[in-house]
Amino acid sequence: MDSVWIPVIISIVIAWFVLIYVLNRKKILEKYHMSLSGPILLVHTVKGRKTIEKIANKKIWKYFGNFAIALCVAVMIFMVALLCWSAAIATQIPAKAAPSPRMLIGLPVINPIIPLWYGLLGLIIAMVVHEFSHGIFAAFAKIKIKSLGVLFLILPLGAFVEPDEDELKNIKKIKRSRVYAAGPAMNMVVALICAMIFSWSFMGSVTPLHDGIIVTSVESGSPAEEIVSPGALITSFNDIEMKNREDFSNAIKLTKANQKVNITIYYNEKFTSANVTLGNRYDYTKNEEDNGTGYFGINYDGADVLPNVLSRPFSSAGSFKEVLGNSITYIALPLFGLSPFHSPITDAYTVHGFWSFLPADAFWILANIFYWVFWINLMLGLSNALPAVPFDGGYIFKDGADTVLHRFIRDEKKRKKRVDALCYTVALFILFLILWQIIGPRLSLIGL
Repeated sequence: MDSVWIPVIISIVIAWFVLIYVLNRKKILEKYHMSLSGPILLVHTVKGRKTIEKIANKKIWKYFGNFAIALCVAVMIFMVALLCWSAAIATQIPAKAAPSPRMLIGLPVINPIIPLWYGLLGLIIAMVVHEFSHGIFAAFAKIKIKSLGVLFLILPLGAFVEPDEDELKNIKKIKRSRVYAAGPAMNMVVALICAMIFSWSFMGSVTPLHDGIIVTSVESGSPAEEIVSPGALITSFNDIEMKNREDFSNAIKLTKANQKVNITIYYNEKFTSANVTLGNRYDYTKNEEDNGTGYFGINYDGADVLPNVLSRPFSSAGSFKEVLGNSITYIALPLFGLSPFHSPITDAYTVHGFWSFLPADAFWILANIFYWVFWINLMLGLSNALPAVPFDGGYIFKDGADTVLHRFIRDEKKRKKRVDALCYTVALFILFLILWQIIGPRLSLIGL
């Protein structure tokens, strides 16, 4: 980010905090039906309450609610297993490749992989979907909707629906679980819909101009730094034509340290050729097995990743391993530097079919919007299914634990104490697993 903007942003944030603090102290927020939740401003209204109640008056919500509970429980188990697996291998990850604390915060710009405008739009849509789903199921359970409104953190952040908490606590567990499960489940449904549109409609209309591999990032100080830039399409390396990422992986394995190789690049709509002297892979990895092997210094993917992996992530795979790999690629595009799609990466592709009537820039903007609405909704749905209060999954887990322990402990006070202790322990365990993703890889820096 341009250093000129840093003091501007800091000034705006400070002004926001001062403004809402003063308005709250003088009871001005309360006068205009506003309140604070930390630094977030909530603007309350009752308009739209009847609309939610009308939408909720459908029997289909009972079946969707049951599906939502089952989906959240399945995702809950998957997420805990994933966190446990990630924690188990955390110490094997180089400190340089470890995630930063900012990666745990799902807000645009603060999280370095989430772009501002696409991320903000995706977050607003995800929050509206999440909160209104809670509201619909609260109304379906005959719980009073006290208010609804908009969240602001300088910019609009989303929406909220406020059910009567006392009524929510006193309804049957199955109805309460439907209310909690509705938010993350609907986020995942919206994510699936957006993914289908993004894949079949947008990525299905994309064709690479040339075979090759796309450079997504270049390591600082590597031999590649003086030759290629992110977005470059490498069509030939050491006299070997590049058609996919495996071709480059195999070609670099055949090289030696300090070997001079020729490379052909398509960049800014023109071909160029250059010679480069490779480094010693050992100097970068410190792995003795890599000593003497050539090193170029790029992260990359095949040019066919968009029309094949992204348009047909499952049908293009020939095995379960490939399905898993394609799924990871699909979700991890921001980590690979491939999303949001931008020039010069998009310069390597042409658009055909239905969307060909649009200017290229407009096509890619729409594609980016659908991808980021998918991505933010998926992340919000998955994270909210975790069995830790205050996540929705935490409340579902709490009701489930109470139901199970009721068979063994009839005394309500004793059971509540045991349930609270269990939920507290699980929440701390989940927090440890998340923080370990950051701490584990960095233990080597202190000699552990």
